[in-house]
Amino acid sequence: MVGWDTARDGWRTFRADRIALRVPEGPRFTPRAAPPADLVPRGVDAALARHRARVTVRAPAAEITARVPASVLVEPLDADTCAVHASGDTPERLALNILMLDADFRADGPPELLDALRAIAGRCRAAAAGRG
Repeated sequence: MVGWDTARDGWRTFRADRIALRVPEGPRFTPRAAPPADLVPRGVDAALARHRARVTVRAPAAEITARVPASVLVEPLDADTCAVHASGDTPERLALNILMLDADFRADGPPELLDALRAIAGRCRAAAAGRG
């Protein structure tokens, strides 16, 4: 469910199984404009992925946004750099999702992601040298 979180002063998704009925009807609310259309897919995608990372990508946000599903959050940092909130069900899938951005990036963690990137880099070096 999508709702306005007064504590966070913003739209967010809520799991229906965690909502408790308030009796009587609860406090009144102020109607607001509709939330962003991608809020629910982004929330569902994030909830299902076990591994997440925020990576700094050396590419304009608009360029990266055009390459990823709407559920992936891309934040512009400046005209030539953005932050991508990537996810994957395994550290290796997380690494591959980041590599598919097809841009230079910086990842500071988590450690499982860094290990997966090192393993993939080693395989790529071996394959390029004809040893794969």
